[in-house]
Amino acid sequence: MFVFSYGVVVFWNFTERQEKDVLADLTFAEAETNIALVSGVQGEEDFETEEFHFEYSPEVPKPRMFNDMITLKSGDHMIKLAMSHAISQSTKLNFFEQRMADHMAEAQHVPRRLALTGKLGMKREEVVKILGALFRSRVDVNLWKASNMLDVPDFFWDSEPTLHPLYIAVREYLEIKPRIQVLNERCRVFLDLAEILSDSIADSKMSRLTWIIIVLIGISIFVTCSEVFLRFIILSTRRSKAREAAAMCVTPWSSSADGFSVQL
Repeated sequence: MFVFSYGVVVFWNFTERQEKDVLADLTFAEAETNIALVSGVQGEEDFETEEFHFEYSPEVPKPRMFNDMITLKSGDHMIKLAMSHAISQSTKLNFFEQRMADHMAEAQHVPRRLALTGKLGMKREEVVKILGALFRSRVDVNLWKASNMLDVPDFFWDSEPTLHPLYIAVREYLEIKPRIQVLNERCRVFLDLAEILSDSIADSKMSRLTWIIIVLIGISIFVTCSEVFLRFIILSTRRSKAREAAAMCVTPWSSSADGFSVQL
């Protein structure tokens, strides 16, 4: 059994029950010893498992791997460690591939809807959830790359350089390098999709702010026009009353007698 620091355990000749018991001991060791052996434990449904068969054959000149069958000449643990390094890296890579594939499946309707309708047709909360999932995958992959866990381990340079060709051969069989390239391409697709979703949120927010400004300007114009109209009515009313009062004050009266007219 070989335990690697990036969360992968490679078992050789263990039963499934024994494997689960060992993983349980690693997970719950802190409860008994107050020393945490693992962190960020995944749920059992999120476990990524790769299975290979192996056999011993003294007739083979050197270890080989073909059709998921590992053939060893002896039980040399150093040879198993060299092969386990490549297998563990492949398993970790497969974990990220599966997670990214799940997120892509959740967001695959977005480009299709954009192509058919030209609109996302999604609520802001839904867009933010997709963005969060995309950024989480991107952060995980970036942290994973930054940790250099897919580089050649120092073990092969410092301790066993003679096992380096075996390690490289297993890496090539598991196609680790082309899978890394595919993963990088998916990350670029993630970035493009995230940019589209971010622009959509920004455009939606900007459109909402634009309509709010238009409504506020309309209300301001309405209030101004109403104020002018009311002032016009008030001034017209005051002028009418003033004219009526002036007419009552200067109204003449007259009387006539014997052809004389007197006006007071």
